[in-house]
Amino acid sequence: MITAGHEIQALLMRLIAERTPLSVFLPEAGAPYGSLLLGLDRERGQLIADALYPAAGHRRAVPGLALHVATRLGGIELRFRTRIDAVDAAAAAYRLALPRELDYRQRRRAYRTRVPAAYVIGAQLHADEAAAQRAASLVDISTEGVALRMRAADAPTPGDCLRCTIELPVGVLEAMLEIRSVRTDPAMPGACSIGGSFAGLSHEQQRLVGRFTALLQRRLLRARRQAPP
Repeated sequence: MITAGHEIQALLMRLIAERTPLSVFLPEAGAPYGSLLLGLDRERGQLIADALYPAAGHRRAVPGLALHVATRLGGIELRFRTRIDAVDAAAAAYRLALPRELDYRQRRRAYRTRVPAAYVIGAQLHADEAAAQRAASLVDISTEGVALRMRAADAPTPGDCLRCTIELPVGVLEAMLEIRSVRTDPAMPGACSIGGSFAGLSHEQQRLVGRFTALLQRRLLRARRQAPP
């Protein structure tokens, strides 16, 4: 996580110079919208961004709207949170708050904590509040993503971005999940495994995953100590 202002601005200037496409996630929206960074106003501490596309995203753009932005720069994954400070209707552009931190992921190396079969951790996937929830169970988890098991008939499609709710023993984790893979298992007819990446977790959400991981480790250690020799 990069928090130094000069480093954040240097990376943002590269995105502007290279006209790097952005994936912009809006609250309660499934698929991301596209945009570009057009400039950086250092005096006001704001970014200037092009209008969201498709046009349905632009119609939702209002001052105060929170945005989660994801992109890649030279193979490096960059993510940050911001908000719309102002909408310039004439120029079809926005002024965005300068992010205070930038998630810089050179490679995916977060350790996945596997959930023992004896523990049943429920999860749900849904595109929006109006969509029916699809039930799943947690297979493994990290701060970067999860593996879920669910009915093959309910399986999403790779590339879908869905809201994921996981009922952890230490609290409920709710985040947007980008579906990366869907695999069937011949040993489990009618079921499939889903692999997905979180579209960025807040510090509190990351701490929640950490508390769950620590809880599992304590339980497994206790079980080993109590097992007969």
